[in-house]
Amino acid sequence: LTHWPEARRVPRDATWKLLNLAETNIAELRKSYEQAQASLIQVKSAQEQVLELKSASLEFGADYERAAARVRLVTGDYPGLAVPSK
Repeated sequence: LTHWPEARRVPRDATWKLLNLAETNIAELRKSYEQAQASLIQVKSAQEQVLELKSASLEFGADYERAAARVRLVTGDYPGLAVPSK
């Protein structure tokens, strides 16, 4: 399980890049709005997209950590814990 830090880093880095791009997009849309080149609806839509991206990112992270914990449990990577028998 030594590859886990790398497996966590790649999607996290990609997510942060997307969030940074989305935040940059909002800032540019706000400037355009101030110059009457974009509508308030466009700015609001971009803000909603960023919130959806943040929410999806948090859900993905939680799902990943739950799955990783299950793998560690099944492979015996948690000393003193065992998979419950049915």
